[in-house]
Amino acid sequence: MFSLKEAIVVGGIVTASVATVAAANAQQAYPEREIVLVVPYPAGGGVDSIARPIAEELQKRLGKPVVIENRASAGAVVGTEFVKNADPDGYTLLMASTSFVTGPILSGEGGYDPNVDFVKVGMMVNSPVVMLASKASGIATIADVVERGKSGKKLRYTSAGRFSGPALAAQSFENLVGIQMREVPYGSGSAIATAILSGETDVHFSSVPPVIGQVKADAVTTLGVASEKRLAALPDTPTMIEQGYKYAFGNPYGFFAPAGTPSDVVAVLEKAMAEVAENPDYRAKVEASGSEVKYMSSAAFTTEIEHQVEFWTEYKKQNAH
Repeated sequence: MFSLKEAIVVGGIVTASVATVAAANAQQAYPEREIVLVVPYPAGGGVDSIARPIAEELQKRLGKPVVIENRASAGAVVGTEFVKNADPDGYTLLMASTSFVTGPILSGEGGYDPNVDFVKVGMMVNSPVVMLASKASGIATIADVVERGKSGKKLRYTSAGRFSGPALAAQSFENLVGIQMREVPYGSGSAIATAILSGETDVHFSSVPPVIGQVKADAVTTLGVASEKRLAALPDTPTMIEQGYKYAFGNPYGFFAPAGTPSDVVAVLEKAMAEVAENPDYRAKVEASGSEVKYMSSAAFTTEIEHQVEFWTEYKKQNAH
């Protein structure tokens, strides 16, 4: 026979058990509605084209719509800050790339700290850079670029601004081989394409997806890919490492959530992303576009972003001018 004190204790245990079950059910329920994946770049651009196949595959696994919302702006600031300020409930996510780190560090764009203001959900894709030359330039090899740069001849490269991906890739190459090229900035991807095709500029560093059509059509001279191994989409294009240049440069694409997003919600997303990364059809799509599937868990991606912050902070110190 229970005393009143025992009954209260037992009641407390029963109540706690019910609460635990309810909490578990709530965790299992995520997602209960549509998830918005913010892409801080224009529809049809490089990041957008990588985000959409992922969203389609996640939708199948999560059982709820994953809707792309393009919030484009210079430096990807608008979309990034929108997600930073969203409710940390897992229903507003960010798909971002290199500028997520380089923006606030190199140019001071964006009122956020990459290490503090976001949960790193996971990385999905790495898009290595390909080095191209205009047919009109007469450049046929990377050695030609280096020779021209060291001889003081005119050598121009395209960019979308000083701290854009193409510019940073070009500047990193300059530092490696000890040359200087003249940066020619353009306002859009289409303007960059026109410049390299027409011979307005000599060299261009780009992720493969935006230029794969030009490469396959032999409209530009493909000098090498900045990856550790050859890309499935460009099997005949040697890596820059193969050619004697210790140079690898890629754009990592991953998912971020507002700081404070519950760990159980992150775990659901992380599991779904890992499943997508192993899907053969998805992998084939990514590889055909000229990118690589490179999945990282939340913990591994968090460490990677910390390393990126350290790298670009040091880069800024060494290249301050």
